[in-house]
Amino acid sequence: MEPVLSRWHIRPAALDDAAAIAAVHAQSWRETYPGIVPDAYLASLDAARLLPDRCEVLKRGETLCFVAVVEGRVVGFADGGASRDAAPVHDGELHALYLLAACHGAGIGRALLLTMAEALRRQGYRAMHAWAIRENLPARQFYAAMGATAGAEQAFELGGTLLHEIHYGWPALARLPAPIQTGNPS
Repeated sequence: MEPVLSRWHIRPAALDDAAAIAAVHAQSWRETYPGIVPDAYLASLDAARLLPDRCEVLKRGETLCFVAVVEGRVVGFADGGASRDAAPVHDGELHALYLLAACHGAGIGRALLLTMAEALRRQGYRAMHAWAIRENLPARQFYAAMGATAGAEQAFELGGTLLHEIHYGWPALARLPAPIQTGNPS
């Protein structure tokens, strides 16, 4: 199904969205990381295996989660909450923002990021950060275009391969524009 990208909306995720979120997570990684993340790791990504963790996250409600919906289908999601860093400079964190490749360029990623930033701000967070794998140039360019500043780099192991990620920070959530919740029907 090719989504009608001019008609989309962002809403809080519900437990019923867990399977769709897990499917977007797996598919977006397979679309984004070939040649960056080990092929065996990407092949092992399976929505059914990701589903229990996603259900648990949604049930606990400790993180915020929003979904992007096109024609009734979840095509992306963002989740976030308190920073997971040991000594955070930014108190809030965009833990994940995943969007199917067919939906890139429609403003949906921007809407997800700004919706998360606004939700964090309303919960009392002052700043937000995210991590992007160094070789994921589209994500890095997107964060920079959204006003984030690149900072420290750290290494991590995934599937037996050493990767590097770059820290991106938004020091003042109050300075980000208001989120857009729907696409403009054409």
